[in-house]
Order: sequence, then structure tokens, then C-alpha cells
Amino acid sequence: MAGPELPRIVRLLVISESPAVFAAIDRLCESFGEDRYVVRRAATSSEALEGDAAFDVILLDLQQLLGGGMSKAEGIVASVSSRGPLIALTGTLDRPTEQSLKRAGAADCLFDEEMNARSLRRAIRTVIATGSAGQKRGLPRLFDPSTGLASQFLFWEILGLAARRAKRNKDFFALLLLEVADLPQEAGDAIGDIVMQVAAERVSHVLRASDTVSRFEHHQLAILVESMPRVEDIQIVAEKIVQELTKPFPLGDLEHRFPVNLGISLFPTSADNADMLIGKAFEALAGAKGRGKGQFAFA
Repeated sequence: MAGPELPRIVRLLVISESPAVFAAIDRLCESFGEDRYVVRRAATSSEALEGDAAFDVILLDLQQLLGGGMSKAEGIVASVSSRGPLIALTGTLDRPTEQSLKRAGAADCLFDEEMNARSLRRAIRTVIATGSAGQKRGLPRLFDPSTGLASQFLFWEILGLAARRAKRNKDFFALLLLEVADLPQEAGDAIGDIVMQVAAERVSHVLRASDTVSRFEHHQLAILVESMPRVEDIQIVAEKIVQELTKPFPLGDLEHRFPVNLGISLFPTSADNADMLIGKAFEALAGAKGRGKGQFAFA
């Protein structure tokens, strides 16, 4: 079968810094008619999200991002897929990784061994014919159903807007990534949801109404604290959060204590765009966990 026909012109966005990826794109254009593809290139997802352009297909190179953790990759997929059907490009691909990326909004995934003109064209044809995963499911979820907090998708949008606003106003803000550890895995997601509900309530008591809290992963909260110019103030907020969350969590007739850690990145001293701020916060979180339970660290 010949498969679904491509539109006469395919608007293609390629987000990558890899020469190998762009070599495959060049071969695609040469093999199947250069006039069929209008290719826009972007080095980062932040650069790709500038402006309001929509695309027939987006190719997002995740090889470096997957090294920063799956949640970071999922967040970028969720954010970028709002501009069009997205194909995730990865160095290696296992079933759990593919499932995670598709849940985040990827319409398809390709790995290095499939990186050739024919495989790219086949993936592009399929994605255009079937529509993105997000379109088939409906609009992306904006709020986490168990906590009522902003979803990871919505948080990435808010964080991107905050970074652009801060650049324009020469302002300062902090991103805090909180992780609750030692949740009982054998109890399934229900216990985790209850713990994160309590954690969200306690964190909200510490923050201002203007701050944003998101459920980033099932055991993580992302917190955006804007217009707080002193690092000392951010440290006070972090200390209060850790203090609140070291109190016992009620679970049925018992109370449990779950250690928490915080990683903190600052705009613009740690980074000046959403991607790097998240990455720096994950690095700081790893540093805090390395120092013990109930710790926080700055990037």
C-alpha cells in the first residue's frame, strides 16, 4: 500500500543540535522533493516556542534531555506538542520510555537506528494521517485531578511566560522542585495521591497567592515563586516548606513521616530559560538528596 498522501507542503519544525539529525532531514528533502518540506530549525524548545506558528509535524531530539531525567523530557514534550503533532527522537528506545513520551503528548517515537529518510517520511505520513496523540485524546489536561494543582503541561506554559516576562522586566524569580521520598510503592497510586494532596495543602499555606504550585510527577511538586528578589527570602520559604512537610502525614488510623528534599534554581543566575531552569532544579535536587533527608540546595 502506498500509505496516506502528504500535503503538498509540509511545515516541519526540527528541534535539535545534532548534525546527524539534520543530515537525515537533508536526505529526506533531497530524496522526496525539497519543495515538499518547509523546515524551521531550533536549537532548544524555548526557541521553538517563540511566536505563534503551528506546524504539520515537530521533530524533537530528546537524546540529551533524557539524560536529565524522564520528567524533564515529558515536560518538554507536553509543552512543545501544543504547536503540532510531535515525533520524539531518542538515542535508544524501550517500551516504558516510549509509553511515557506518548502519555506526555508524543504522537510517535524514533530512535537512532531508524534515523533515515525513509523512516522519517513514513513516520511523518502516519502522524499527519492519524493526528497527534493529544488531538485524539482531546485537549491536554490542565490540572491534576487528585490535587487540583496545575498539571505539568500547564506549569511549563506558566514557567515559559514567567521567563519571558522576567527578561522583559529585568526581574528575578525562583523555581523550587520538591520531592517526597519513601512512598510505599506496594500501595499503588492511591497512597501517593493522598500524600501529595496533604503536601500540596501544606505548601500552599507557606506560599503567597501569586505563587504557582504544580504536581510535576506523582511524587514531585514544582513551585514558581516570582518577584522575590533576595536569595535570603527564597531560603526562608524553602526552610518553611521543609518544616511543614516533616510533620506526620495522616494515612488511615496511622501517621507516617516521608522525607522531602528541595532543589532550587534561580532566574537569571542559574539559567534564563524554562528548559535550563528545570534542568538546574533537578541537579540541585540531586545535590540535596546526596546531603541527606529534609535538605534543600541551590543550583
